Amino acid sequence: RVTRKPDGTEIEVLPDGTKNISLPSGERIVSRPDGSRTQRNPNGTRIDVFTDGSTRQETRDGTVMESFKDGSRVQRSPDGTVVLAQPDGHQVQRFPNGTLLWSKPDGQRFQKNPDGSTIWCRADGSVLPGTPADFPTHILPPEAESPAPRAASRPASPTAKPGPDASEHEASTGSHDSSA
Repeated sequence: RVTRKPDGTEIEVLPDGTKNISLPSGERIVSRPDGSRTQRNPNGTRIDVFTDGSTRQETRDGTVMESFKDGSRVQRSPDGTVVLAQPDGHQVQRFPNGTLLWSKPDGQRFQKNPDGSTIWCRADGSVLPGTPADFPTHILPPEAESPAPRAASRPASPTAKPGPDASEHEASTGSHDSSA
């Protein structure tokens, strides 16, 4: 059954309760009974909202941005740059050349270059030798290394502790489905 609204919006309700919505501006939205939805915009952007509230957005240029229910966010750019932002204000960036930049909420920044050299700057601009004691041993967890599949599985958070692979995680927790 298809309903057409005066503004040109078309809503098709499928027997399983899924709604296919077409907006006059060109957006297409699939809204599922479980609360998940997928939106495709005319500019090529696809946005998936999962049942746990986490999101995944992919733009036409290949940039992928994900947010997770714990408040962490990961962005992967086509050039290979990866940015992990955590809810506590810590941010880690890995650049295509291998440079790592770690920013702390208090303004400190630590950079590790591909040749192993380091730069540690305090918030006041002073430079210190060495490596901060709380510098993470694993800058980016495996989940943040490559884009999550567009299919049903992905980990709950890029900051989650290592554990079973995504398919085992899904089977044990009934994780969300992002299929459109």
